[in-house]
Amino acid sequence: MRFAGPSLEGPVAPDRRGKPIKIGVAYEREFERFLVRMYLERQPEAVAAFLASAEAKSLPAEGRMFAALALDPKVGAPLVAELVGQLKRAPGPDELFAVAKTLDQPASVAVLRKLLADASVRNRVVELLLVTRTDLDPAKVGPVVAEAAKGLLTQGADERALAAQLIGGFQLLALEDDLLALVGREDSRSVALIGLQQLRTTKPEAIAALVGASSAEVSNLALRALVASRAPQASVLAMKLYPSLSVNDRKVVLDGISGTKAGAKAIAAGLADKSVAVADIEIPVAEKLAIALGDSPELAAVSAQLGGVFRSVLALDGSNEAVAKTGLVLKGAFTVETWVRLDGKIDNNDSLLGAPGLLDLNFAGGVFRAYMGGKIHDAVVAGKPTSVGIWTHIALTRDAEGILRTYQDGELTGTSKTAQPHDLPGLTIGWSTPKGGTLGAFAEYRIWNVERKPGEIRANMTRTFAGDKLPAALVFASASGDTAWGKLGAGAKLVRTTDAPPLLNAEQFAALEKKTARYAALAAKAGDPAKGKVVVALCQACHMINGQGGLIGPNLSGAGAMGTEAVLRNIIDPNAAIEAAYRIFQVKLKAGEVIEAFYVSEDATAYVLRQPGGADRRVPKAEVASAKYLRRSLMPEGLLDGFTDEQVTDLFAYLKTLK
Repeated sequence: MRFAGPSLEGPVAPDRRGKPIKIGVAYEREFERFLVRMYLERQPEAVAAFLASAEAKSLPAEGRMFAALALDPKVGAPLVAELVGQLKRAPGPDELFAVAKTLDQPASVAVLRKLLADASVRNRVVELLLVTRTDLDPAKVGPVVAEAAKGLLTQGADERALAAQLIGGFQLLALEDDLLALVGREDSRSVALIGLQQLRTTKPEAIAALVGASSAEVSNLALRALVASRAPQASVLAMKLYPSLSVNDRKVVLDGISGTKAGAKAIAAGLADKSVAVADIEIPVAEKLAIALGDSPELAAVSAQLGGVFRSVLALDGSNEAVAKTGLVLKGAFTVETWVRLDGKIDNNDSLLGAPGLLDLNFAGGVFRAYMGGKIHDAVVAGKPTSVGIWTHIALTRDAEGILRTYQDGELTGTSKTAQPHDLPGLTIGWSTPKGGTLGAFAEYRIWNVERKPGEIRANMTRTFAGDKLPAALVFASASGDTAWGKLGAGAKLVRTTDAPPLLNAEQFAALEKKTARYAALAAKAGDPAKGKVVVALCQACHMINGQGGLIGPNLSGAGAMGTEAVLRNIIDPNAAIEAAYRIFQVKLKAGEVIEAFYVSEDATAYVLRQPGGADRRVPKAEVASAKYLRRSLMPEGLLDGFTDEQVTDLFAYLKTLK
């Protein structure tokens, strides 16, 4: 405990993701602290007994603090809270957390008040409180933070900015009028609007007046605060502004209000009176509309108008009769491919196709495989597990020699070691060897009488042949009509839903290729990186770039090293292949609201969610009707459509410098 070496703030340097990390003596100090704390943690009873002795009180506060942090929080937290006030520095995360967790004790309340009043450490304390707020008890922390925020509101611009962060971050609705008053101050307007967005203001009228009547920055912040409002009238105000907004701002409105009943009804009214174009409603918005409107008359009208958004899928209930009896036969070279969403526990009850003793394309152990009877067993097994509840493209090919290959989301995942060229007659979609059956759904199920090559599978997996003349080699296509599935078992049925994979028809597919070519040409031109850095501020709502920005999407500090083609693909078609960490997490509340956000964490009582530009939101599980991941990227579609050609060129000129 005489070691008493506090952490050092620097020196620091960026890691490969652009995040600052300690180096040199600062890193060495952290390692020393780690070693000392490791040994202290191994002797909790001895440490606790010594800390209670008179001898311990003669040691520096730093040493006693270090030892107290090594104890179980229930034992050490009161002592940590006591010692924080004796340190000659700002408290660290563990230390402040201990204070905040023990605010039922007067001494801890006094310490936190003192820290928030001390200008030399206040910024660091506020930062740490905001980072840990979802783990703190608002009933205990709220009053102390509110008291500090009130005091900060009467001081300078920097202090008012801290107050706005506290009010928004800790949902201090009692101080909402104070934030609204700050909107009238030019030096505090932006931070006040960000705070009101986080607070989900109940008084949106004053904010709506700023949209389109202020600078571009203020107008944008006001619009985001407006659509985040919890007040029902906010949706009506947003839709009144809708006709005068830019393409990107219209997306903000539709995405922001479509998850609430009031917002969904306002959009439905806009579709009815033609103030909202059908083309403006993208699949993510339609999905939220369908959930928020429930079985209301408005949903029927919206479904009729958005016929292309609601797709037909084959839903299977997991029973032995969850099958489509097609009588398919596979001979020679072939390709079986489909989009599949598997629910519940994924195992060998789940199957794409099979016949007794011949073939079972199942997911034993959560991994796709081709089981070919008791003698052959698993002919090929994919090297990648399949995620629960997510639409995934699965393909199995056989070449002319009989070698089998598996693909997942367009990528090769397995190759058989031996050839299996024999005929496979009498196949049934969804049939599996066990007495159970597939639980989930199929969409765009296709069988070819040729081996499709990797490039063909990858390039065409999001293409639907619905309404098109089928290629000669395509011998089975569910998209040719509902009757294509053949005779359905009692556990299978066709449903119309927005919960479908990201499919494009021939016209949309061609448009995507044309759009990609156009933006590739613009990205190849010589632009102005300085102007592009201004444009990229839009990306920083979700992405970190050189230490600044959000923590929702991937870090873009090395975007230039990815290559223009890869960056373009991720921007233009973000839903084609999504990294698991960046899927949307959808929470449906019992009250009817739909929240789509980045999943941060959860505990026994709540989910913690993060939305662009907003504070982390703690959603009690008692208020949740359902929660699941979607096969949809957090990256919005059509992001470049609202930019001029010059802005696109400048944006990529800047991104190319990030290496």
